[in-house]
Amino acid sequence: MSKNLYVVGTGTDVGKTYAAALIAKKLKDAGESVAYFKAAASGCERDAGGRLFSGDVRHALTIGGLVEEESEACPFLYEAAVSPHLAARWEGRPFDVEVARAAFLRLSERYDYVVLEGAGGIFCPMSLEPKRLLLIDIIQSWGTPTLLVSESGLGAINAIVASALALQSAGVELKGVAYNRYHGTLMEEDNVATVSKSFDLPQRALIRENEVELQVEVDEVRSWFN
Repeated sequence: MSKNLYVVGTGTDVGKTYAAALIAKKLKDAGESVAYFKAAASGCERDAGGRLFSGDVRHALTIGGLVEEESEACPFLYEAAVSPHLAARWEGRPFDVEVARAAFLRLSERYDYVVLEGAGGIFCPMSLEPKRLLLIDIIQSWGTPTLLVSESGLGAINAIVASALALQSAGVELKGVAYNRYHGTLMEEDNVATVSKSFDLPQRALIRENEVELQVEVDEVRSWFN
């Protein structure tokens, strides 16, 4: 069975896919057997044959240099660019967490490492019927450690701390924070220092725009996985 890490975000469009792809690439380049998994993706497109595909999933597999099929990486694809629970209702294909877990376990049996990526923020609704299921519920029940991805600039402190407290209250192991779109400004440096020192949330990666390599030693990356 694989070692796993759930890459989650403080919200939508903070760079989870980019961070997950760079993590996968780091391990793959070090000779590890790596897979990427996303339980559900919305905002998908259609190819020339009319089949749905996720640009995020395709990007992660391409950047990571991964060999798995797109259909293995994400079992639930939705066209509407809304929360998975709403896209599922509109498109008539409810999200089934047991189907998603079975797909994840199939990858887990074949690869040494699986990088899982969340949808939206940690309170993103995956389904609301017959009962409410949020992304944080999946992370908690699957027992995977997490890496929290955030923007680096204004608002980062509040977004990080709020998400971190929720994860920790749910008993989820939080390995630290990866800061995306980092430019090294004085405000960003202070955000990182404040979160690290005042809230005891270690900085694990500073990811600059268009970076093609994760600037972290591979042994440290391995330590993030359970």
